[in-house]
Amino acid sequence: MAKETFYFQHDYNARNDDKMLELRATYGAEGYGVFWMIVETMAENENGGAKAGLIGGLSLGYGVAKEWLILFFKYCVDIGLFYEEEGCYYSRRLLTHKQFRKVLSENGAAGAAKRWRGYSHPNAKERKGKENKAVSIENNEFAVFSDGSKQPLGTSQLFRLKQEDLQPKDILKGEII
Repeated sequence: MAKETFYFQHDYNARNDDKMLELRATYGAEGYGVFWMIVETMAENENGGAKAGLIGGLSLGYGVAKEWLILFFKYCVDIGLFYEEEGCYYSRRLLTHKQFRKVLSENGAAGAAKRWRGYSHPNAKERKGKENKAVSIENNEFAVFSDGSKQPLGTSQLFRLKQEDLQPKDILKGEII
């Protein structure tokens, strides 16, 4: 099974941020690396935080002592890199990014639903019987079939249509290319 990986934005000059300079002055490069491991952990969690009660497991995963990590979290809260609420540590910057990604995802899903307008793509390998070819093209967006059904044109089909190289008979039902 493939491991899911996600991307989160961070400024390429984050190391020079005033708070990060304070962190690096106190904890050095090790602290800088642990900070980003914590942010990655927060990003992996649905709520965007790290539970204070699970610091022992995090310390094991990060290869640092539990007591060191407890002090590190407290320091990050003190200088404003994290905040603590209801037994979890959070990064405001990361929560803003996660909310942005959620909005993008919702907008993408809405756009896809609008584009496909309820069309359900059949599995072409399981298609049985005679191929159903389009009889017309409606609004340069949809292929219309003899049974009255419609399907949106795919990217390649739209390109061919613009080049005047696409005829309705070239479009098969269930084939969107």
